[in-house]
Amino acid sequence: MNDAVDPTTLLDAFYNDVWNIDTAQGYGLDVLGRIVGVSRIIYVAPTIAASQGFKEAATTATFTGSISGTTLTVTAVASGTIAVGNYLVGVGVTAGTTVSALGTGTGGTGTYTVSSSQTVASETMTTLTATDAQPFGQAAFYSGNPNSNSYALSDADFRTLILAKALANINDGSIHGYNAILMTLFPNRGNAYLIDNLDMTMTLYIDFGLSNVELTILQQSGVFTPPAGVSYTITQNPGSQFVLGFSKLDSPDTLG
Repeated sequence: MNDAVDPTTLLDAFYNDVWNIDTAQGYGLDVLGRIVGVSRIIYVAPTIAASQGFKEAATTATFTGSISGTTLTVTAVASGTIAVGNYLVGVGVTAGTTVSALGTGTGGTGTYTVSSSQTVASETMTTLTATDAQPFGQAAFYSGNPNSNSYALSDADFRTLILAKALANINDGSIHGYNAILMTLFPNRGNAYLIDNLDMTMTLYIDFGLSNVELTILQQSGVFTPPAGVSYTITQNPGSQFVLGFSKLDSPDTLG
């Protein structure tokens, strides 16, 4: 009789499946998410990525340039205009490299920041628009447009977000507090840290690539909120990116 009414089993199940953040899953994590003020469902802006194709990609500019680190230096422009987001193509240029920011150049000669650190001697280069079909070895096969902008985090990812949001809720606004949040969000991913520029702005430096989902979490979930009146920018340096390719590359990925 005592075994039939003993609540121990139910209490243990409630503790393990709902209340204990380390073991909670499904509905239990949804409850904990509501407690700290974060949702499992996030809304990601749709993007149209470059894809491999069988038509000639549109060239936006042809120019003479060199790359040192993440700085592209353009010394002469034969035609067109260079723009942020353009794909960069040339002999020795890392596949998938894009123009990520303007330097002294505003479409013509000058300097630009590129997405991958590398060293390329002065040569003729071209830029392509991000939505054009790319040649072999420059992009993945087209996978179709997403049916929905909403994305449901897995239990493991949502658990990490809950822990980070709990830290954000008690953050004292210090650099140490923000860096603790970043370490919780991106464990064992590389360097991610915040710098106070001492002019009511902060810069978040991330030495690895963020997916659209991760970037949305940083910008919209409330897990990373600067103090009142302070703005911040995110600077990424993802390094070399590998792509499936059929032409000779420095380090192409292969099937399997």
